Amino acid sequence: MNFFGFFMHGGDEVDLAPLVDIAFLLLTFFMMTTVFRTNEEVKVEVPSSNSAQKEPQKKFVTVVVSDSSDKGNTRVVVNMDEYKTRVIAFEGTPYSKDAAGTKGIELKDWRKEMPEILLRARQADPSQVIVLKADKNAKFYVVNEIMLTMKKVKFDNVQMITQMEK
Repeated sequence: MNFFGFFMHGGDEVDLAPLVDIAFLLLTFFMMTTVFRTNEEVKVEVPSSNSAQKEPQKKFVTVVVSDSSDKGNTRVVVNMDEYKTRVIAFEGTPYSKDAAGTKGIELKDWRKEMPEILLRARQADPSQVIVLKADKNAKFYVVNEIMLTMKKVKFDNVQMITQMEK
């Protein structure tokens, strides 16, 4: 038996070390360039429109409004993509411990809590865009009240997410 015969032939093997390096470089590249979306706690079916404007990828505050047809119980979830802004906005509220996470925070009494939270978020970074994602079955007066709150805290750049008409 020739156990060491393969050392004598030389040159027929493929060196796999560079292949492993390339695989890790590609993995690192895709991890660094991927845009992660947060999981939303409230499922929302947005209305359709023919707007061509895309939703922002950076520096945004999202306000999600649920379907308010079931018993008039509207759920409102607020989230910010910037960690610093999120921590400042929820500081001193019952949600301050949850602000370190990436999930949106459902406001229990959104009529009282939202103006202060949005004001702090705007003061932390005035260049942010506020994005309103309301369910198509949400009551108009609820969406209107939220938009008036945004206006009251002087958020100038407001976008509404809709589904593109086909």
